Amino acid sequence: NLIVNALFEENYKYYLVTFLNEDTSVFNTQQVLPNQDAINPGIPLKEASTDYIYEFMSWDKLYTNISEDLIIKPIFKALDKYYTVNFYDEFNNLISSQEVLYKEDATAPLAPKKASTDMYDFIFRTWSENYLDVTSNLEIYPVYESTIKKFIVNFYNGENEIISTQLIAYGSSAQI
Repeated sequence: NLIVNALFEENYKYYLVTFLNEDTSVFNTQQVLPNQDAINPGIPLKEASTDYIYEFMSWDKLYTNISEDLIIKPIFKALDKYYTVNFYDEFNNLISSQEVLYKEDATAPLAPKKASTDMYDFIFRTWSENYLDVTSNLEIYPVYESTIKKFIVNFYNGENEIISTQLIAYGSSAQI
């Protein structure tokens, strides 16, 4: 009596999913079972040119429900490498112009002073736009807070002695 035992080895059919870099070199390769999804391989890079930097947007094909070998290429968006950031004073006079690399910070100039009027004093508070992490051309203006001027009013008696001191806002009347 001869007993024969069959030995079987599982042999899976895989599809090869290849993700490329912009220069067509291989970024990532995955073996994927039929009707399964490949795993997101991360974000490929594309070197900046003289005038542009490149931001990864997506892959050119879906990598879900795989049913054949795939070669997938990245899609990049070209963005200007340099941006102009202009700072102005209250009269729209240019006080600083800077060429800033994409996602870098501009340097704010010293806060411009705004002359007081008869009624108001002005205090610089901020700039009109965020100039950090620059991703576009910017035109930036000072933002001021106005405060009504106040005056010290002294009342004197006949002997030239102060009998009352009041802090009075512009346009208001002192009361004795």
